[in-house]
Amino acid sequence: MTDEQMNRNAHCTALVGAFLQNWALMEAELNEAVAKALDLDGLQSAILLTNIQLRDKIHILRTAVDIAPISPDSEKERFDKVLCRISDYSST
Repeated sequence: MTDEQMNRNAHCTALVGAFLQNWALMEAELNEAVAKALDLDGLQSAILLTNIQLRDKIHILRTAVDIAPISPDSEKERFDKVLCRISDYSST
């Protein structure tokens, strides 16, 4: 393997690692948002959130956003769009 190939492989590995790290951070924020929306304590959130899939967390948060007293409505729409985009990326 040439130096150039090794550099490209290392770069690709770094990009995949960065993607996975950022995804994990995003999912941790989703977990925190679900726990806050449902007023869960530490033990409750640890039990619940380790046992439900990302899809379900997004559905819970979309419902919470929908029923929350958020004003203006454009903010609700913005939050919902972000959650939908996360859902779209989940298959990646």
